[in-house]
Amino acid sequence: MKIKAGYSWNFGVISDAFLKQVDAVNTLYINEAKKNKKGLVCIENKKIIGFISLNQVFFLAPNFRISKSGILMIDKDKFANAIASLNYFVKENKLSIIFNSDFYISKNENENENIFDYSGEKKTIIFNPNVPIIDFLKNMRKKHRYLIKKSLRTENNFEIIMGNELHKKIVKETYEFYTNEMKVNGAPLLFKNAIDFDEFIKRNQDEVFLVRAFNKSEIGYFCLILFNKKNANFIMAATNNLGKENNLAYLGFYRLYEYLNQLGFNLLNFGGINPEKNPGVYHFKKGFGGIEITSPKYIYIGGRFFKLIFNILRLK
Repeated sequence: MKIKAGYSWNFGVISDAFLKQVDAVNTLYINEAKKNKKGLVCIENKKIIGFISLNQVFFLAPNFRISKSGILMIDKDKFANAIASLNYFVKENKLSIIFNSDFYISKNENENENIFDYSGEKKTIIFNPNVPIIDFLKNMRKKHRYLIKKSLRTENNFEIIMGNELHKKIVKETYEFYTNEMKVNGAPLLFKNAIDFDEFIKRNQDEVFLVRAFNKSEIGYFCLILFNKKNANFIMAATNNLGKENNLAYLGFYRLYEYLNQLGFNLLNFGGINPEKNPGVYHFKKGFGGIEITSPKYIYIGGRFFKLIFNILRLK
């Protein structure tokens, strides 16, 4: 089950040499893996670079879920690619992703670098896009409703571009827009360079789409959505000063909800929130009236999951 960029997942056994190379934040999963080296392995160019232990899989199996927080990686910079290929593995085996959590990054206080936080819980906001538009508007904060209506009355416009229609120029423009705004806000990058971002788009071109909002002809906001069946997940978004001045983030999210509603989507994961560290983003997302939940950083799956799990018992 190979995918572009050479990443794949399968059942396998890891070695002590692999564990010595692991780049992990939480040693709990390393100790767990030492006790049981059987599990799901992530392979890049015939080399094992990632691992989810059998203990972790079985511990969560009654609820049909694999814990993303239990993934051990040799190179944390390959985490996003590993997750994308895990999604591919799940789909190829006719499993159903119900909820795909965000990529979480935290700042290493002792060193000048960003690290992935594999452990603990996260907060996010979810929506049911089947709720009629009129009720969606009623359920949000008055200020948000006002800014949406205001954005619709001005010279703003938007577009939705499917992944297979995202040519190189748009991908490049989107990444440049994203990196510029992340630097202004001092936020870490999900994709460290344009090549990684381009590969992500190509690899998931049938499961992603881009929402862009403009004032006249100048872009001020975008969000990238990854979807599986009828479930949509925020991957990344950014707004510049033009977007803020013209409420383009409000327009963009409203049009996104409208689009998902028309297509009969069942879930929209609006992405992670942190009321303490990033109150601005929290109040923006919460104001649309979604449901705030606290959950482990899981990928929920079903289908032929148990049959696949038991294949590993034959490994030696």
